[in-house]
Amino acid sequence: MNPPNPKQNPPEDLPRRLCIVISGFHPFVGGGERHAFDLAREWVRQGHEVTVVTRQMKKDWAKEENLEGIRVRRLPLAGPNSWGKYALIPFVCGWLTKHRGEFDLVLVCAFRVLGWAGIWANWMGFKVWLRAEAQGEWSGSFLWGGAGRSSPSSLLKTLFAPYISLRNLGMRKVDAVVSISRSIRTELEAGPLPPQRILDIPNGLDPSRFFVPAQDQKLEVRTELGLPAEAIVWVTSGKLIKGKGLEDLLEAWEGVTQAHPDAHLVFIGSGAGQPLDCEEELRSTVTEKEWEDRVHFTGFVSDVARTLSVGDAFVFPSHKESFGLAPLEAMACGLPILATRNGGVEEFIEDGVNGRLVQVGDVGALSTMMVEWMQNMTQTHALVQAGIHTVQSQFSMPRVAEMYLEQLRIEAGA
Repeated sequence: MNPPNPKQNPPEDLPRRLCIVISGFHPFVGGGERHAFDLAREWVRQGHEVTVVTRQMKKDWAKEENLEGIRVRRLPLAGPNSWGKYALIPFVCGWLTKHRGEFDLVLVCAFRVLGWAGIWANWMGFKVWLRAEAQGEWSGSFLWGGAGRSSPSSLLKTLFAPYISLRNLGMRKVDAVVSISRSIRTELEAGPLPPQRILDIPNGLDPSRFFVPAQDQKLEVRTELGLPAEAIVWVTSGKLIKGKGLEDLLEAWEGVTQAHPDAHLVFIGSGAGQPLDCEEELRSTVTEKEWEDRVHFTGFVSDVARTLSVGDAFVFPSHKESFGLAPLEAMACGLPILATRNGGVEEFIEDGVNGRLVQVGDVGALSTMMVEWMQNMTQTHALVQAGIHTVQSQFSMPRVAEMYLEQLRIEAGA
């Protein structure tokens, strides 16, 4: 039985009809969700029609709405739990069946969950690109060797390896797989996928949202969070989950606060609803150490860029990243970046040029560098300027959005 619709590319001068399939979307905030929102918004700005198909994570979220020109369709099941992502698959397949032939491209984000929906869309005749959000999505190691485990689980690998192999057989037939980093490309090539079917397109940032703030905004947000106007403030952002090295950061903070008892640290984000949530553990440590007046938790924030403006420097102690969108956002906002050599960030941070890097888990080096910067923040000026240039020249969302469209044009002319 043949697919019901042939794949076609519209002429270059016509608006594209683009569909993003993702398990979570605005107002849910994570790195992948923020990137999808900014990408969709940029495509709309460029005159294209964009639909996002996602799940209704909370019952009071609208099932259908228009967000800045983006058509958002939220499908059952309600609920933020991780299994809800897998329960979404048949609903997405049904929705795509109903709307077959309506899109020039279906981009499936984080195919570790929605890969089967991508397979179905491909069979229905859509042009389908899968996008890996993290390492291990193709190999399956996200299931048996993910964050929070000291070593891969042989039992989980035995149980799920056949499932991953079957899924990958179907996914090899889609039109292309988007890689956001060299490490993911390596994994895909080992898959094996032909190199010509792997598209190297990084994450990007919306320059209308992530930019160096004015001083009055910095002071305004500090007042809202109860931070002193003249204090040196370190910030970190992202999901408060295991694997992000946040426990290491609090251990390093012991040395920082001894050298600079007036220093402040702000955690931007939340771990609520995440399988590896460690927010309460972090809060307990802060209480135990009696750091409540120096370490702050913002919880969920809808405007990360604005909250980043309170900081003087950004620290990112993550153990493993496929890309590392959070430090890139901070870099765009004019913060000097101190991060660990966790894979992803090494693709855009050059130690001593546009940021500083220490080894993963090296609490002493992390603490020492933080103290050194606080003793002379002017030494970070050159890092900041180089960081801003890196973002503007390589990772602006208009550039990244165009990379997708240019590939469509190439295929149309093939």
